[in-house]
Amino acid sequence: MRIVAHRANFAGPGSGDNRREAVDTCIDLGFEVELDVWAVGDLLWVGHDGPVWKCNPDDLRSMPILAHAKNIEAAAALASLEVPFFCLEHDQFALCSTGEIWTNYGAPSVTRSIVCSPELVGADETIAGFLARQNSVAGVCTDYPAVYRDMIASQFRAPEAPQP
Repeated sequence: MRIVAHRANFAGPGSGDNRREAVDTCIDLGFEVELDVWAVGDLLWVGHDGPVWKCNPDDLRSMPILAHAKNIEAAAALASLEVPFFCLEHDQFALCSTGEIWTNYGAPSVTRSIVCSPELVGADETIAGFLARQNSVAGVCTDYPAVYRDMIASQFRAPEAPQP
């Protein structure tokens, strides 16, 4: 299962918030990153509520990111650059340029879904309970990527052999 760090958050909400150094931290930890990308004129910018820092298109192409195109100009630019992206405002799901289906928390999921974790919408469901229901999805987007990594790894550890 792919683990995508929401807005480059690596240790809970607000721990990354689309900051460049947080993107690098997530990648160093082995996570993909969901980034909010805007296009203004000929430039691409990153930021949730609006453009905050200018990004290099070559960096976007070379990093393991899934860009959330925040305006139509960003969608057009990302498509022409062949950067993986999706566009979503208030729908339950969106088709990603890579063929996966970005699926909001609470919506039905399918095997090609990258599902949004409950903390992204303030739901009361635990990560453990949510993960137990995600039997065959492509990935999860979360503010707690290390928690998911550790839970998934513990599911696949071989039981220790009994000692004689």
